Amino acid sequence: MIPGSRRRRRPAALAAAAVVVTTSVVASLMTTDIGVVPAQALTTHTVTSPDGEITFAVHEQASGALTYEVTAGTTTIFEESPLGIATSGVDFSTGLAYASQSRTTIDDTYTLPAGTKPSYRDHANELVLSYTKGGQTMRLVVRAYDDGVAYRYELPGGSGAVSITDETSGFRLPAPTGGWAAVWNGNYEQDYVYRSAAGLNDGTELTMPLLASIDDNAYFTVISEANVYNADASYAPSLLKGSQANDGLLNVERTPDQAFPISSTYPFQTPWRAAVIAADLDTLVNSDLVQHLNPPATADADWVKPGRAAWSWFSDGDSAADLDKQKQMVDFAASMGFEYVTVDCCYDPDVDLPAISQYAAQRNVDIFAWVTAEPFATPAQADALVSEHKAYGVVGLKVDFFLNDSQEVMGWYQSIGDAAGEHELMLNFHGSTKPGGENRTWPWVVTSEAVAGTEHYLYPPPTTARLDATFPFVRNPIGGMDYTPTMISLNGSILTQAHTLAQAVVFTSGMVNYSDSAAAYEQWPGRHLMRAVPTVWDETRVVEGFPGDHVTMARRSGDDWFIGAMTDPARTASVPLSFLGSGTYTATIFGDDANGRVSSVTTQQVTSASTLSLPMIATGGAAVHISKTPLAQIGSGDVRYEAEAPGNTLSGGAVTDNCKGCSGGAKVGFLGNGGAVQFNNVMAGVAGTHELTFTYTSGDPRSIQIEVNGSVVGTEALKDSGGWEFVNKWTIDVPLNAGANTIRFSNPAAFGPDIDALIVSRHTEAEAAGNTLASGATVSACGPCSGGSKVTGLGGGGSVRFNGLTATAAGNHTVRVDYAATVDSTAQVSVGGAAPVTVEFPSTGGATATATVTLGLGLNAGAGNTVTVTGGSGAAPDIDRITVTN
Repeated sequence: MIPGSRRRRRPAALAAAAVVVTTSVVASLMTTDIGVVPAQALTTHTVTSPDGEITFAVHEQASGALTYEVTAGTTTIFEESPLGIATSGVDFSTGLAYASQSRTTIDDTYTLPAGTKPSYRDHANELVLSYTKGGQTMRLVVRAYDDGVAYRYELPGGSGAVSITDETSGFRLPAPTGGWAAVWNGNYEQDYVYRSAAGLNDGTELTMPLLASIDDNAYFTVISEANVYNADASYAPSLLKGSQANDGLLNVERTPDQAFPISSTYPFQTPWRAAVIAADLDTLVNSDLVQHLNPPATADADWVKPGRAAWSWFSDGDSAADLDKQKQMVDFAASMGFEYVTVDCCYDPDVDLPAISQYAAQRNVDIFAWVTAEPFATPAQADALVSEHKAYGVVGLKVDFFLNDSQEVMGWYQSIGDAAGEHELMLNFHGSTKPGGENRTWPWVVTSEAVAGTEHYLYPPPTTARLDATFPFVRNPIGGMDYTPTMISLNGSILTQAHTLAQAVVFTSGMVNYSDSAAAYEQWPGRHLMRAVPTVWDETRVVEGFPGDHVTMARRSGDDWFIGAMTDPARTASVPLSFLGSGTYTATIFGDDANGRVSSVTTQQVTSASTLSLPMIATGGAAVHISKTPLAQIGSGDVRYEAEAPGNTLSGGAVTDNCKGCSGGAKVGFLGNGGAVQFNNVMAGVAGTHELTFTYTSGDPRSIQIEVNGSVVGTEALKDSGGWEFVNKWTIDVPLNAGANTIRFSNPAAFGPDIDALIVSRHTEAEAAGNTLASGATVSACGPCSGGSKVTGLGGGGSVRFNGLTATAAGNHTVRVDYAATVDSTAQVSVGGAAPVTVEFPSTGGATATATVTLGLGLNAGAGNTVTVTGGSGAAPDIDRITVTN
């Protein structure tokens, strides 16, 4: 198979029964309904998929050995391949005597809280063949699905110990099949590269999953295993190793972490040896076969909540123990509507976790906490530690550093998975083995790593566009992957910003940890899509793609569609929108500029007759939101002043430098010791105190002196930003004149940070004399509130109108509403008497505990804007203040 080929062939349908049994005694080759039966085969048993397309044939050889073949239509997927398992007492790879068989049709429907479909149908035909040898029984269990096959061995054996000494399973690919494979590594964070048939067969230890192209892309197959780490540590994961005989055979072998013998107990069963089989990449991506092969959950999982997380570790590796930095991540998550913040290594659990959990809960955000796996090794240890972390207030654990495929470590997974379900804590496995659909048994495993994701920029080699275009077809079909997408800051990054934004759409994960800094995202146009992208889906379509080259995927959530496109070479994606319903939709498009940055957002009206054309530069991408309700772009009208703007004044040694994650793609550095940047013409609608927020980069803590209109207003001791390419922010109140102002940054005594940009906002207290209270609204004391008071009594139609709000320019401005609510509440918010919108105000946990709701409101230029907050018939919030970004 040539990797550049795009040819697709769909086989003719077979007019066959759902299950076909062929018993033949032959002395020479003969053709049957399954193709060619080997000359030495005495008996052949077959099971066919429910749609009649895929057939798994088990051949009984004269030696008493078993082999199998798999066909799809008229195409051979696996040629005659070995079967067998051995114990210390009996070798079941030869000398078997047929005993009996049974057949079952499986047809179950189930749902999962963190999935890619509203419901799943587990539909297969199953054949169980029983064989005996030496008074012992071995059962071969085979399943044929419409999108693949699977088999496993069962040793009923009564009770007691059993020692597994060998397994002779394999997958023999027809010549000259090539595919995408990765060299085995215990963390499963390898590079999948295309290998020819000779390359697959050369004896290299290759990881599961492996993607092969059959008959020049007529079919694709993903080879892996299922029901591995949720099986009471009865076995261990496997790898694939070519026979070195140039015969296409990939043997199922032990990883270096676990050799034979493997000690287990009766009754014993291996993991499923599974192969997804698809005539096109859309079927491949949508396969749930690996997940189906796991036992259903035995405990209620309605408490599991998929979602998105802010995560500071990649951009600021020492930030976990800095409560202020973690609070910043919580505030960002709340402003974006994210469900979580992941607090990564390293922190003091007794001190830091209760503090950040309490702060986050008040803002309707939950915490995942990073832990290492080994302390959870036994059921007793896992139960105690999971219970302890539950008491800290976290809702999930990111369990890291398994890094081992031994049978012992499979016991760690079992202990952690069981304890987490018992105590209702969600799990994200990192430094882990590959998933094998275990989330069906443990729906609280919302994602796992086992992928070379964003962190490989810190641990080279970094991931590539070629690899990103491979993952959807080889890694994601076996389970969700915590790639930690949408890194936008590193100047030397291989991938463009639109490419990394598309990762959040294309890659499947029940939990998405966004990898860049809060400050970088807050000023990036891509934040508008990040706010809307879900982590669970109702429908997925592969529009176009080829492994290692490009992928374009359309995914539906409710009535909205999201399109993610990623490419290695420069190309234009063509996306027919025939999947849309009737009527007109708004497509909001995020693409790269020539420098690989998402610097603007475009919209166009589309219908089901439209075709989107998405040009992409090399290693680039595009992301699109399509809805009858245009995508909210909160703060798109905010006025941001760039340090590198030509109207500013640079003095001393200050210079402009490139900064991919900065709002304008540049910053001003070498400040201090004579270097300074002065922002000119910073506008304020009225004179008075304003909130100045500036963004900066710094590899270490540094100070900056701030002058407003020629007067020093303060010297701020800034925290590091995590590195010179990662953005942080700082906020200070400053006095501004009405009209134009100058703001100067310098450090007379030492070097300061690099300055990116600034914005100006203004607070208005709800109880301010210029506001209008109506219909029972009243001012009441509130010690923790910003002005010592709040407006209450909005329930039943009470209202507070904020008068005289200013905006420098007309547009959608960021408006932050600080409030308190003892229960989940709602209110109507309107601008200038226009039609109101209903806004949810989640409980803050107390009448004086405040939180913030972030809105985007259309304001006019000038000081004549009004915003009214009105309660309804149900619970309403108390209002502390609002803050408008000019």
